[in-house]
Amino acid sequence: MQEIKHPNLGQMSEEEDKYLNPPIEILASIWDVVDYGVFVLDIVDGVQLQLTYANSAFLKISKFSLQQLLSNNIQKIFDISVIQHFYEVLDLDHQMTFEGQLFTDCLDHWASFTIIPITENNSSCNRLVVTFTNITQQKQRENKLHETQEQLRKLFDLSGDAILLFDDTGIFDCNAAALKMLNCSDKNQIIGLNSSQLSPVRQPDGRLSAEKTQEMDAIAWQNGCHRYEWMYRRFDGENFWVEVLLTHIPMDHKSIIHVTWREISDRKATEEALFKQEKQYHSIFQAVSDGLIISELETSKVVEVNPSAHQMHGYSYDEFLELDIREWVHPDNHQLLYQFIEQVTMNGEFSSQGQDIRKDGTVFDVDVKGTLCMYDDRLHILTLIRDISQRRAAEEAQKIAQARLQYLIAESPGVIYSCKVSDGYPLNFISSNSSAIFGYEAEEFMQNPTFWMNRIHPEDIDNFMAVIPQLIAHGKHVNEYRFQHKDGTYRWIHNEAKIARDENGKPLEIIGHSFDVTQRKTAEFQLQQQAAELAVTLQELKYTQTQIIQAEKMSSLGQLVAGVAHEINNPVSFIYSNLEPAREYIADLLKLMELYQQHYPEPATEIQDEIENTDLEFIKTDLPKLLSSMKIGADRIKKIVLSLRNFSRMDESEYKSVNIHEGIDSTLIILEHRLKAQPNRPAIQIIKEYADLPPVECYAGQMNQVFMNILVNALDALDERDSKRSIEEIEKLPSLISITTKVIDSRQVLIQISDNGSGIPVEVEKRLFEPFFTTKPIGKGTGMGLSISYQIITEKHGGSLECISSPKQGSIFAIKIPLKQLSQPCS
Repeated sequence: MQEIKHPNLGQMSEEEDKYLNPPIEILASIWDVVDYGVFVLDIVDGVQLQLTYANSAFLKISKFSLQQLLSNNIQKIFDISVIQHFYEVLDLDHQMTFEGQLFTDCLDHWASFTIIPITENNSSCNRLVVTFTNITQQKQRENKLHETQEQLRKLFDLSGDAILLFDDTGIFDCNAAALKMLNCSDKNQIIGLNSSQLSPVRQPDGRLSAEKTQEMDAIAWQNGCHRYEWMYRRFDGENFWVEVLLTHIPMDHKSIIHVTWREISDRKATEEALFKQEKQYHSIFQAVSDGLIISELETSKVVEVNPSAHQMHGYSYDEFLELDIREWVHPDNHQLLYQFIEQVTMNGEFSSQGQDIRKDGTVFDVDVKGTLCMYDDRLHILTLIRDISQRRAAEEAQKIAQARLQYLIAESPGVIYSCKVSDGYPLNFISSNSSAIFGYEAEEFMQNPTFWMNRIHPEDIDNFMAVIPQLIAHGKHVNEYRFQHKDGTYRWIHNEAKIARDENGKPLEIIGHSFDVTQRKTAEFQLQQQAAELAVTLQELKYTQTQIIQAEKMSSLGQLVAGVAHEINNPVSFIYSNLEPAREYIADLLKLMELYQQHYPEPATEIQDEIENTDLEFIKTDLPKLLSSMKIGADRIKKIVLSLRNFSRMDESEYKSVNIHEGIDSTLIILEHRLKAQPNRPAIQIIKEYADLPPVECYAGQMNQVFMNILVNALDALDERDSKRSIEEIEKLPSLISITTKVIDSRQVLIQISDNGSGIPVEVEKRLFEPFFTTKPIGKGTGMGLSISYQIITEKHGGSLECISSPKQGSIFAIKIPLKQLSQPCS
C-alpha cells in the first residue's frame, strides 16, 4: 500500500514527512488493535470507489468476510445515504463527520462516521480513510426518550386538570385546560405572568395575593411540593376557587415549578353555605333528642321546630308552624303557659312540668325548659320539651307491679324462691305454698341451709349442681330433677331460675320458681315409648312402600327398555345386512370408473367439468371411509341394543344362571356417555380384572340395577372431585373405576367396584345404606339407590354389600352373593 499524505500540510522535509506520514503498514497495525471500525476506499477508474482495507473491528461488526468486502460493490455493503457522503467528501476534498445507518441490510444499526480524504503528491483526492463508532444503543435511547416526551406531552395537553409550568420568568407553558379555566383564548396572553397576576389583589383571608404567592412558592421549594386552596380570577373578571398542587422539579440544570389546578368553586360555595347554617343552628340543636321550638318573643308564633317536637305532638313540620301555641298546650296549663312566657322574657329562662295535647287528642306529660336565643339576628324564645309520659307511666306501673307481685307470690301454683350466690346456695326466701308441692312448710326449708339439697334424688344431684355455674355464667337456666316428697315418694320438679345482678354485673342472688310436673313426665315417658314404636312401624311401612314402587318402576322400565331395543334392532339389522353389498357395488363402480379413465383419458368437456365439480377423486377416497364409519356405527348400535336387552331382565321374577360379566358390561355400555371425555376433563378409565366365573344364579335384572346404582355413585363422586381440579391435575392423577371379580370359598362370587375419588366421610359411611339418606342436593338424588341395592343383595340373594372408604383414597363397594341359591328368599 502507498503512504498516506496528510491533506492539510504543505511542503515538508523528508524528516518531517517520515514522522507525520508513517507507512500504511504501521497505520494498519495500529488500526487492527483499536475498538472502532476503520476501512479504506480507493478511486477506481476515476469515479468508482472500491473498498481496499478493513480492520478487525469492522469485520467483527460486519457479517461479511474480508474477501467479500474487498470483492463486493460498496452499494451492497453500505446504505446509499452513507455512500453519498463518501462522494461529497471527494468533491469538497475536506474531512466530514456525520451519523448514518451502518449497513444496507441492518437499517436499525447506527454509526458515527468520520471520512478523511487522502491526496498524493498534491494531486486531487484519490483515497478515503473512514472510521466509525457503533452508536446503535445511543440512537435507541434517543428514540425512546423522544417517544416518552411525546407521550408526556399528550398527557399534558389532554389532562382534565389545568397544568402550568413556571420558571424564574413566570409561566412558560400551559395546557388547554388551564386556558379554558382562565377563559383565555391565546396562550401568549399568560406567558411570563406569575401566579399573583392571575389572582385578585387579596385572597379571601385578607392577605395580599403577591405576598401569599411568595410564601406558597417558598414552601414548595423547601418541601418539594405543596398543596393548598387558592382564589384565582378569570380573564372576564370572575373569581374562582381551585385546589393547587405546586411541585418543584429540577430540569435542564434549572428548577421549574409544575402547577396543577383543580377547580373547587362549587365545593367552596357548598362549604360556605353549610358553615353559615351550622353557625345559626348550633345553639338550637344541641339537644336534638328532645323537642326544640323557636318562637317569636313578642307574638309567641312558632318560626322553627325540630322533628322531635312536631312528631311528639303528631303533626307534620308545616302543620306545626301554622298552629297557635295554645292549640297543643293543654287548656288546664294555659295559665302556666302565660307565666312561662313572662318569666322567660323577664329572667331569660323558666322550667316547669305540664301537659300537652297531640293531634289525635291524646294528652301526655312534658317537662318544659325555656331560654332566650338569637335567631335571624333577633331575640327569640327557645323551648325544650321532653316527653315524660313513659317515666310517669313507669312510676305508676311500678306501684301496680309491686301489688301484683305480692298477689302472685301468694297465689302462684309454683314455689317462688331466692337464694344466695355462695357455698351451699342457702335460701333467702321461699313462698308459703311450698307444702303444696314439696310437702314441707317454708320454715322447714329456711331453718336448715342444706334441707333442699339433701332431698334431691341421688341420680340427679350432680346434674343439679352442674347447672348452677351455667346459670351464673349465662344469666338464666331451666332444668328438671326429682325431689323426695314428705310422703317419701319422688316428684318431678320443673325449675326455672335467673340471676339478679347489680349495676356492675356482679351476681346478687338466684331467683326462680318450681312446679310439680310428675304427671307430665309420666305422660312423656309413655308417649316416648309409643313414638319409638310408631317410628319403627313407619320406617317399615316406608321401606315396604318403596320396595313396591321400585318393583313396579323397574318392571315398567324393563318392558320399556326391551321394547325400545327390539324396535331399534330391526332397522339396524336391515342397515347392517345391506352395508356389505353396498360396499361391493361401490367397489365395482369405482373399478369401472378406473377402466374408463384408463381407456378414455380425455373425456368430453362436459364430463370433465362435472368430474371437477363433484370432486371425483375425493369421493373415490372418502366413500369407502364413509361405509366403514357406517359399519362402526351399526356395530355400536348393535352393542347398545344387546346391552339394553341384558339390562331389561330386571323385571324377571325367577332366578336364572347368568354371566355376571355380561351384566356389568351392559351397564357400562349404557353409562358410556358419562365415561367419555368431556370439555373439562378426559375420559374416565375403566379397569376390568375379571376372573373365570361360572354362571351365577341370581335375579339378573336386579343385579344389573345394583351395578348401575354403584357405578353411578362412583361417577358422581369422580365428577364432583374433577370439578374442583384443573386439567393439569386431572391428567396427572386421572379418574378411574376398577371392577374385579373372583370366586371365594368355591361357593361365593365377589364383585368389587372401586374408584379413586375423594372417599366418603366416616359420618356419611355409617348411614350409607339407610333409606332416604342422601348427600346430594334436592332434586339430584332420592337416597334410595344404595338402600335398594343393599336390600337386593342381602334379602333377595342372601349375600352382603359392604363399603370400604378412606378420605382422599377413594371407595370400594364389595358385593358377595352365593353361586347357587339354596332356597329362594321371600320377595
